[in-house]
Amino acid sequence: MLLVIVTLLAGCSTETVVRRGVHERGSDPLVGRIYREGDVVPTDFAVLLESMKSSTVVYLGETHDNASHHHIEQQVINQLTAQGLRPALGFEFFSREQTSHLLRYRNAGKPGRGGQGHSGAAASEQLLRAQLGWGSNRDRDWNRFLPILRKARELQLPVFGADLPAALRVNLARHGYDGLNGVEKLVATRSGFDDPVYRDWMLERLKAAHCGWGDAAYLGRLYETWLARNEAMAEAIVAMVKNHPGQPVVVILGGGHIEHNMGVYERVEHLLPGIRQLNIRMLQVGREPKAAAAYFTRLVRDGRDYGPVHEYLWFTSGTARQEDECDEFKTPTRHRRQAERDT
Repeated sequence: MLLVIVTLLAGCSTETVVRRGVHERGSDPLVGRIYREGDVVPTDFAVLLESMKSSTVVYLGETHDNASHHHIEQQVINQLTAQGLRPALGFEFFSREQTSHLLRYRNAGKPGRGGQGHSGAAASEQLLRAQLGWGSNRDRDWNRFLPILRKARELQLPVFGADLPAALRVNLARHGYDGLNGVEKLVATRSGFDDPVYRDWMLERLKAAHCGWGDAAYLGRLYETWLARNEAMAEAIVAMVKNHPGQPVVVILGGGHIEHNMGVYERVEHLLPGIRQLNIRMLQVGREPKAAAAYFTRLVRDGRDYGPVHEYLWFTSGTARQEDECDEFKTPTRHRRQAERDT
């Protein structure tokens, strides 16, 4: 499989994935610190918590395979609920049609229902995993989200999946929207979003994730898939905002979907103008230490400033690349062509 297919279907950031030969970057002085764009000193978590409490939608942009990011997500949810709030929890990693499975698991923990002991809870978890279709090869994904799901079950918090079904995402990437049948088009709302700057920028990102190759038609279908996913997640978020008034909606998703307040962020703003959204990115530090301001890159195209990459950056340790994932695609052309046919 091409790296970009993994990126779009299993994850969602357009960062290069690191698979082997890695080491921890925990010595950077930024690790564990939170910065707001424009600030020269770190922000205290209590200040960030107040911003979360006053926001309708809180995005926690993650790198999917970074354990530190999942610990932060748990910390945020624990602190919000300790403040008496009942946030609705949305997950990019679950699709919208899986929401009923998540709710069935949560509802099994209601007071007065049977199966509240350890064996009953374990059985509910096993059932949920089977319903999600997550086999033993998804142990890492399961362990990422299970503590949050247990918290939602314990406190009876609203939960929902936000993304399109995996099979539909595959068909979109392979055939494009026009190649879907009528029933599939009922599920995949075609986005009315059309910003040439965003399109060109994302096509550059997708080609880079694709290790520098891929024809224009194929990359165009990947971009169309990206837009459809953004639209689906935005629709789900707006539905929960309307269904859960007065409480924040916390969305866990890959950071690529909210960069420069575009993607999902922009589509939610389009559907609910004036809504208060908070863009937080949990970000792995680079190989070499640098000032926090250097991470707040801005997108400036055609004379327009699209703003900093995120509103808040919460810096974490990460992994430094020893071998470039694209190395395995630096092979004779026939291998690259075969990889393209395989997708």
